[in-house]
Amino acid sequence: MLADATVDCIDVAGIESALTEAARARIESIEHALVLESTNRHLLDGRPPETGRMRVAIAEFQTAGRGRRGRRWTMPAGAGVALSVAWRFAAMPAGFSALSLAVGAAARRAIADVAALEVGLKWPNDLIVDGGKLGGILVEFDRLPDGACHVVAGIGINVGLPPAVLATVSDAPGGARDLAGAARGLPVDRTAVARALIERLAELFAAYAATGFAPYRAEWLAAHVLDGASIELESASGTAYGTVRGIGPDGALLVENESGETLRVVSGDVTVRLCDARD
Repeated sequence: MLADATVDCIDVAGIESALTEAARARIESIEHALVLESTNRHLLDGRPPETGRMRVAIAEFQTAGRGRRGRRWTMPAGAGVALSVAWRFAAMPAGFSALSLAVGAAARRAIADVAALEVGLKWPNDLIVDGGKLGGILVEFDRLPDGACHVVAGIGINVGLPPAVLATVSDAPGGARDLAGAARGLPVDRTAVARALIERLAELFAAYAATGFAPYRAEWLAAHVLDGASIELESASGTAYGTVRGIGPDGALLVENESGETLRVVSGDVTVRLCDARD
């Protein structure tokens, strides 16, 4: 909860002055709030940006931050970056199914820009460091009356959480991690992280309708923490077991099942868990 009015806020003026010229030309607005229900919800409920421009929303604290499948995303005020961007595509892009993966790769690049860290990626939307969850991605969209697609991509990244809080904020296997811990005590500036995210996301969205997931797939394959792992797939149709064999061109998780067949996992309603290899 937001209990401290002296939170050291992200410096939006500093972001705007430090953006690259290319990124600045693509930004329609950057909104910053002390408290929002959800940065994704704020942008989805608002006016879509102009074609070729990006709207950005940043919150110091979210009262109803969300992850995939409606899971709650909790982060203390001033302890991380909660940021969403909105973009209007003239039509649903052909590679939309892999957009959340591309956003994850863009976030990975942004973190490397600022903290020189090698962050792992876990299908479909988790950022992993030192075996624990550093952050997550949530992509949502609305179809507009003219056939255009209003897309909002949200990113939450733990930057510097108190140890007691870090131990409780995630029920993901491996627990939660933050950038301060991963950087081994070196200072990580939240404003710099937010600026790098905005720059990398502006770059991604400006090109995505033409290029799709292709420029990010090799990076995903190299950084994917589940590649070669034995996993359990849980869905409405039951539970299956297999071994991860990469990511398809459309972002599908490729899994070799116990019969040697390759399954393409694309549904957002599938839960993926690591498990011991089965005989």
